[in-house]
This record gives sequence, C-alpha cells and structure tokens, in this order.
Amino acid sequence: MLLVISSLPLKPPPELRFFFSDKLAHAAFYAPLGALFLWSFPQGRSRFFVFARAALAVAAYGFMIELIQAVLPWRHFDLGDALANLVGASIGAAIALWLPSARIMPSKTREPPS
Repeated sequence: MLLVISSLPLKPPPELRFFFSDKLAHAAFYAPLGALFLWSFPQGRSRFFVFARAALAVAAYGFMIELIQAVLPWRHFDLGDALANLVGASIGAAIALWLPSARIMPSKTREPPS
C-alpha cells in the first residue's frame, strides 16, 4: 500500500511551517513499519541482530520506493527521504525491541524424542 501511495501523482501536501517537516513525516511513517517488521519474524538471535535486520529491511524497502520514484515523471528521488526512512525504521524497531511484549528469547532447539 505504501508503494502504491508513494507512486501516485498526488498534489503535494500543504507546506508545514517548521524545519525538516517532510523528513519528520517520513520518519513517522516508517517507525511503525520498523516495529511491525521486528515483531513479524522469529527472534532467535541477538538483540542487535534482530534490531538491525528490522531497521535495514524496512529502510531497504524505503530506498526501493525512492528508486521507483526516480523513474516516474511526476515524482523524484530524494536521498534525504531515504535517510529519514532509515531513522524512522530504526526508532520504531528500537521502541518495539524494548516493549515488554517483544522480549527477545534465544530460540530453543527441539530435542528428538527418546
């Protein structure tokens, strides 16, 4: 859904009156994605690995959207947007990692029945 919305020739939103408002909007949209991605996959490795996997995967998705926008005549590529996506995904994944419902436990291997 985010890919479709990001590819449409939409009117630009009204200009917000504070510095870097566009980048804050990107970070705000990608933070929940970072959290959801972290919660969506098995957590069997170290906390850093789980965090890095979620943040980088969501940021890669955002970068892919920026690349698609580069070839659309009504959109444009913005490296600043891609970096804001990374920051948002990292913040979301970090928050999700520290919530009580997302405690990372080592994966348990099943022992064969005796």
